[in-house]
Amino acid sequence: MNPHLHGNRCRHAVTAAICLGASLACHAPRPGSNGQPVATLIADTSSATSLDDSARTLIVTRLSRQLDSLYVATDLARTLSGSLEKRLHDHAYDVIATPRAFADSLSHDLATIAHDLHLWVRYFPPLGAGMGGPDLDETWLNHGYPSVRILDGNVAYVDVRSFTANADADRASDAAMTLVKDCDAVILDLRNNGGGATPAMARLAGYFFGDSAHLSDLHWRDTGDTIHVWTHAHPAVSLDRQPMYILTSRRTFSAAENFAYSLQSLRRATIVGETTRGGAHTAKGLVNLGHGIRALIPAGEVLDPTTKANWERVGVKPDIAAADSVALDVGHRIALQQLLRDAPPGARRERLQRVLGSFKTTR
Repeated sequence: MNPHLHGNRCRHAVTAAICLGASLACHAPRPGSNGQPVATLIADTSSATSLDDSARTLIVTRLSRQLDSLYVATDLARTLSGSLEKRLHDHAYDVIATPRAFADSLSHDLATIAHDLHLWVRYFPPLGAGMGGPDLDETWLNHGYPSVRILDGNVAYVDVRSFTANADADRASDAAMTLVKDCDAVILDLRNNGGGATPAMARLAGYFFGDSAHLSDLHWRDTGDTIHVWTHAHPAVSLDRQPMYILTSRRTFSAAENFAYSLQSLRRATIVGETTRGGAHTAKGLVNLGHGIRALIPAGEVLDPTTKANWERVGVKPDIAAADSVALDVGHRIALQQLLRDAPPGARRERLQRVLGSFKTTR
């Protein structure tokens, strides 16, 4: 058994289809994207554009059953399903005729009680001709790595917008890390990262450890399994010696929070910025409720391997608080100060002093 990837039943986390937000929690995923369901739990055989009483009853019944069997918080699941069934019985949904409006209403009712950013219901209209092509957002953002540059003082800056598990994203991350491997400090910008796939998150983290590191555990309520998420080192390109700073904002979510929380807990990185959104739950895919309506129901949660705590509803707290608009400047200055403290007398130290002096006078 691989000691780095195992649970109550052996799982392979690199190929496990585990999505922690990204397109799922923030956007409606298109088929073929990272938000594609692992399995359609209920076949959708209807494409009606309006709903009658029987259709609404069927959708609520299906949703309630799935909440009871899947939702990570068992007691809350019963409260949620009971509330939906009561509202249906009280005719609260009778005036809602369209699938989109009904999905929005169900999602609002769930959010009012659960306050779970990974729990929602949405309507997905049928795809028209030509709508199944490449994801332009993903391509134009270089598969999650739109910007890499070297800041003054030989400090690397890498903008990471998503954690996508595919060959193109692996190639983009490899190229980014290769470019900055000779830098003296690294700043990873997760301020606009809405999450993605756990294996992709762990893959990037692997560059910053000399050996395998236990990042987090994923516990699934529906199966009772626990998946232990470890990094794997990248011997050809290692950044394990460089001081590391992670920028966060209120937009940082899900797998991006997992990355920040784990590296903070392991004392590998300093978090600079704002408290993140607070989504530590995770789902395996979308549940099809019929009539184009689908639900994301988190059946799992991410836990710290040691404390068994997480950031659900509270977010990841920064080590150094800074407004979104100045977080990069703050992180850059802190990195320069650390490098200066560690630099021995000589030309490198003198250059860092000049850079930091110029930094202070121009900002």
